Amino acid sequence: MKTGVHVGRLPDLAVLEDVRVKGESTKEWLDAFHEMSGTSLDHRALHEKILRAIVASTGFAVIDQVPGRVVGCALGVVQGSWMGIFDVVIAREARRCGHGERLVRGLMAWGRAAGASQAYLQVAADNAAALALYKKLGFHEAYGYWYRVKR
Repeated sequence: MKTGVHVGRLPDLAVLEDVRVKGESTKEWLDAFHEMSGTSLDHRALHEKILRAIVASTGFAVIDQVPGRVVGCALGVVQGSWMGIFDVVIAREARRCGHGERLVRGLMAWGRAAGASQAYLQVAADNAAALALYKKLGFHEAYGYWYRVKR
């Protein structure tokens, strides 16, 4: 499967009230992310270990459809003038409603406020909805790569 690394500039954006960003992972973020992404228990423990090992500035973002009902999660990691955007997931029943755009815009605003001027992310080449969103937000593919599995 081909994956693309996309890059874009971080414009000055207004902070969005329905996007909350915290500097560390919370039980709310972890539970919502793992439920929406369908993470297995074994993978969940590994994922949480990886998150705890991040030393750069982190922003764990959630978006509520209604107060108290998380419908999306994302992670931003700022290092110097760059922000990496990771773990973007929207609940299946809440997709195609604009939540992903608001979530990523909110995270981009946080990254800009944290000192980043550019961002990068990885997206599967067959994820048409994500590709359209990231293009709309000003991202373009810098390069692609493939995972290969020996049979």
